[in-house]
Amino acid sequence: MDWPGEKLVVRLWDTAEKGLAGLLRPWQIRRTERAQVDADRIRRLVEAKTHLEVEDILSRQKLLADDGQHLLDRSTPEEAAVMAAQRAVMSDELRSQRNVAKALLAAEAELRTDEQEPPEREVEDDWFFRWRKLTGGVSSEHLQVLWGRVLAGEVKSPGSFSLRTLDFLKNLSQEEARIIEKVAPFVLDSSFIVSDVSGELQTEGITVSLLLRLKDIGVVKNAEVQLQRTFESAVDDRFETALLAHDRAVVVRHEDRQKDVRLSGYSLTNVGSEVVRLGRFSSNESYVRRVARQVKRQQFRVWLCRFVWMTEDMIRYFDDVEL
Repeated sequence: MDWPGEKLVVRLWDTAEKGLAGLLRPWQIRRTERAQVDADRIRRLVEAKTHLEVEDILSRQKLLADDGQHLLDRSTPEEAAVMAAQRAVMSDELRSQRNVAKALLAAEAELRTDEQEPPEREVEDDWFFRWRKLTGGVSSEHLQVLWGRVLAGEVKSPGSFSLRTLDFLKNLSQEEARIIEKVAPFVLDSSFIVSDVSGELQTEGITVSLLLRLKDIGVVKNAEVQLQRTFESAVDDRFETALLAHDRAVVVRHEDRQKDVRLSGYSLTNVGSEVVRLGRFSSNESYVRRVARQVKRQQFRVWLCRFVWMTEDMIRYFDDVEL
C-alpha cells in the first residue's frame, strides 16, 4: 500500500466515477513507487485546468465548441452571439461541475491519511445523486470542504448520513453552525450530553437557552427535562463498553455482565448525531473526566484512552490510564 488511506481513496473515486459517468477521475491508482507522486500531479493539473476553463467561459472570454470539449477564442460577432446563448444554458452546469470537483478533492484529502479498512458496502446511487445535486450549488470553499467530509464519512461507513441530514445541511445557517460547534465537544457517543449536578456545563456556556435553540433547529430532542440513558455491555462474558467523545474514550469494565451504566442528560436527534460527527472536534477534557468519575461512582473500573477506528465498527485503544 503506497499511503495510509489509499484503499479508501480508491473507493471514493470508484464511487465518483460510477456516479458521474467519468466526469472527473484524477487518476487510476496503480501499485507502483510513483503512484502517489503521479496522483498528486494529475490531481493538481485537473483542478487547475477545470478552474481556468470554467472561468474563461463564464467571463465570456471563450466559447465551448460543439463537441462539448474544446474551447474557442471569442473573435467575431457571430461567435459572441453564440457565446451569449451558450452561456445562459451552460453556466449553471459548469459551476455545478466545478463545485462538485472541489468537494470531491476535499473528500480525497479527508481520506488520504485514514487507515480504516473500506467497508464491504458501497455508497448507494440515490444517496450520491442527492449529494452531487446539493454540492453542485455550493460555491463557498468552506462549505465545499464540509460536503467533502460528508462524502468521505459516507464512503467509510455507508448509511452514516441520511438524506434528511443532507437537506438539513443545505439549509444550515452560519449562526446555527456556530451553536452546534459550541456544544459538540460535550457530546458523548455522537448522541448524548451528560448533565452534572455541579452546574459546570452552565459555566461552559451549555445553557438551557442554548439547548432550547438546538431543539428548535432539530439537533436536540429534549431541553427542559433531562432524560436517563442506559449504556449496556458490548461483550457477552463480562461488562465492557466504551463511551466515545471525539478523540477520547471512557472505557468501562466490570466482572458482572448484568450491570449497566446510567447517566442523565440530553439526547441528540438522529440528524444532530450525524451532523456532530462531521466536525473535527476535540473533546472537552474536564467534561470527559467528570463523566468518567460519574461512571466510577457506580462501582465500575474506568480508563481514559485515546482511540482510532480500524474498521467502521471496530476501534483500537491506546494511551489508556485508569482512574
